[in-house]
Amino acid sequence: MIPRLPLGLLSAALLTFACSPRGRSEAHAADASSGTEPYLAVSVGDDVRFSLAVPNPGERTVEVEFPDGQTHDFAVEDASGRTIWRWSEGRLFTQGMQTKVLRGGESLSYEARWDPPAPGRYTVVATLRSPTLPVTRSRALIVPAR
Repeated sequence: MIPRLPLGLLSAALLTFACSPRGRSEAHAADASSGTEPYLAVSVGDDVRFSLAVPNPGERTVEVEFPDGQTHDFAVEDASGRTIWRWSEGRLFTQGMQTKVLRGGESLSYEARWDPPAPGRYTVVATLRSPTLPVTRSRALIVPAR
């Protein structure tokens, strides 16, 4: 005779697991990382422009979750690694969680503009603030004397 209590607990655990929300599965991780990778573009002119593109090159739909209204950030570090500018500093963001759906072939794109204080060598760090699809990209840049 099979005891009912352990079978009931097992059934409840399986039901809870099946109905619980999940992060990115291994299949989604493979789809998101195969093919085109997230890319950080930097353009230096009168100002410096940053662009972060996060594509979904796979055919499967990917849900990108964010814990609040801030979806991304850009930071600029000087040659010593000290952060001297952050896009999000001084901005207000909603406290509500959000989800963006990326169908196959679509991408998320974010842009920012920075007025450098002086010529020099810098590093820009772009971040997608999603626990389900965390992305961080960095690039060195040189701001020439004008």
